[in-house]
Amino acid sequence: TSPGLEPPVAFPNDLGIRNITAPRSTQCAGILTPAIEVRNYGNNEIDTTTINLKIDGSLVQQKNFSFASGLDTLDINTLTFDDLTLSQGSHTFEYEIQQVNDTIDGQPANNKKAVTVFVPDSISVPFAEDFSTFPAAWSIRNYDNDFTWQLRNAPNTNFSNTAMFINFYLYYDSPAQIDVLYTPVMNLTNVETAYFIFDVAYAQYDGSEDGLKVFVLTDCEPD
Repeated sequence: TSPGLEPPVAFPNDLGIRNITAPRSTQCAGILTPAIEVRNYGNNEIDTTTINLKIDGSLVQQKNFSFASGLDTLDINTLTFDDLTLSQGSHTFEYEIQQVNDTIDGQPANNKKAVTVFVPDSISVPFAEDFSTFPAAWSIRNYDNDFTWQLRNAPNTNFSNTAMFINFYLYYDSPAQIDVLYTPVMNLTNVETAYFIFDVAYAQYDGSEDGLKVFVLTDCEPD
């Protein structure tokens, strides 16, 4: 008696956004070619479509696409928009299908997808950071909205010393939770050998599996 036993209802002229190919959740600043993957979920062949691209709520492109040989039922195609320049900060990209075959799309539920993109700042090398305050060009991604990186007093030889800290002792014991502290982007094009040196203090609680990992990203895409 489950409705899952019934075939889905197909609509005429039903083009849906299957996936956002670009941008991803984190991108470097610079030139970007926005792209989405669409699929024909309807029972009519699709020849044309019109799709809007909004960034931070403002319409930046409305583009008409044509499928040379038609897009048959369940066929997939990748559509690219005009190049644009990404600036530092967080931006929301929203794609929305406006028309299919010069008429209203038959199923609006799959016409829209959005992604929030973080574009890190850049910094000159060499650099040093003592965390006397939280550095403006750095950023934190707290995926679970729980305990995360914070600036805290860390006295040793100097009582006023401060450091970035995560309270693992009170952190909810859930596997695969990640809190990321991003440095700015560093241009190492003219650097023959790069060194990254830092101080760390850590005390592991019995039975816990928390830890620190340092990753080097060459494309600003942690995924």
